[in-house]
Amino acid sequence: MALEKKAELTPELEPEWEKWVDKQIKMVMDSGVAVEKFMAPELRSKWEKQVAPEEFVTLMYAAMRAQLVAKAQELKSEQAEPSKSIDFTINFDFDLPRNPPYVYEGPQTVKALMETFDEKYQSNGPVQEMDEKYPREEWLQMFVDNGYDILDQNDYRSALGLRFDVERVKNDPELWRSGSLDIPPTDDWETYKEAYIDINVSMHQRIHTAAREDPEYTGGFIPHSHPDVFLRYNGSRVYVKRDGLATSYYGRNLTDEQTRDLTHYGVHPEGVEVIYIDDDYNVLNERPPLITPDMMQEEVPPFITPEMLKYVELPPDDWTPPRGSTPPPGLEEALKANGWRGSFAPQEVGPTGKPSVPDNSFAEQTDRAAQDAREQYENAQREFDRFAGMSDDEMEAEFEKLLRDTFPELPPKKSIDSAFRELFETRRISPKRLNRAFNILDQHGP
Repeated sequence: MALEKKAELTPELEPEWEKWVDKQIKMVMDSGVAVEKFMAPELRSKWEKQVAPEEFVTLMYAAMRAQLVAKAQELKSEQAEPSKSIDFTINFDFDLPRNPPYVYEGPQTVKALMETFDEKYQSNGPVQEMDEKYPREEWLQMFVDNGYDILDQNDYRSALGLRFDVERVKNDPELWRSGSLDIPPTDDWETYKEAYIDINVSMHQRIHTAAREDPEYTGGFIPHSHPDVFLRYNGSRVYVKRDGLATSYYGRNLTDEQTRDLTHYGVHPEGVEVIYIDDDYNVLNERPPLITPDMMQEEVPPFITPEMLKYVELPPDDWTPPRGSTPPPGLEEALKANGWRGSFAPQEVGPTGKPSVPDNSFAEQTDRAAQDAREQYENAQREFDRFAGMSDDEMEAEFEKLLRDTFPELPPKKSIDSAFRELFETRRISPKRLNRAFNILDQHGP
């Protein structure tokens, strides 16, 4: 199937812009040929069953040309001649099929498993060191003897990656006695090791099975405090857990506006399934109480220090707190200590008919910029604890997610492991939360 199409003239474009549009289309078409060349046969077959090759080319070409012509018209008003390259994304209302998941159906023996999967398993320095402590063949034999099925490369990688976790907890007897992961407290390493391996394998297999069997699955979360819980993600589902004013979200990413509408007004994002859960991850039948201005006001700290505002962008010198709100003690002094030259004293009244309106932009600016030292430390500590509890496979899935969030133009790939996304949850007060309280007070009154 050749991705090519004869150019069609667009009367409203000058010749140089017409050539620019054709060049952009050719670049995309050429990349399409490259993708098709290396496409797996089963994927090509599935693709062609969805839509005839000629029809797909026509749809893709029409979408590209319409959007590029519109972009050219926009650029014409800004520059005299076309640019060599542009930062522009073409949107297609057409979903290409993904590669079908591979499921190993051969014998569950160490020899067969290694012949199938070992070539793609990394063999760098840390892995070689682990092979010496826990020989690969013996470790896999333990999995076979205990009836743990290995059905794809992810299962294989998780099985061998678990050696790193076992080695990490081996020298932590306090953890053996902690009762975490629902493992009964014990002082015997072998007893703890057996239970630790069993529960971690169970967690991995639930995640991998979901990825193989559910075409809508995009990831999942199994909290170590509740290993029997499995929150499945898809592209349109978000789990919401409230603890006072602290709110955690699992699954679909929401914008700041969506989270604000959800927690303050009870408005669910369009097309998103919202599931409320409690501290034990049980599904709630009712939505938690909305966050009100009174609740936010209770969160204002008793005294503001200069250190709290160290990373806050200073407001204009004529800024005053929103009408009806009482700034917490120390706020004015803390602002001045950081270089602010304004005052909270009443301002002169303007001419009749032109009332003085306080500038609330400071609240908006600090809502974006506020990050004080303690919040940074707490976030860093949470991240450290989170990664310390991950296996190699889980860390790989986390970095894969970060990579795809940074480079969304990469080809889509179904998530292969859990994406632990319990990020930035905090119960303390930050300048960001303080100014959010001011915003709400300004909207609704004290």
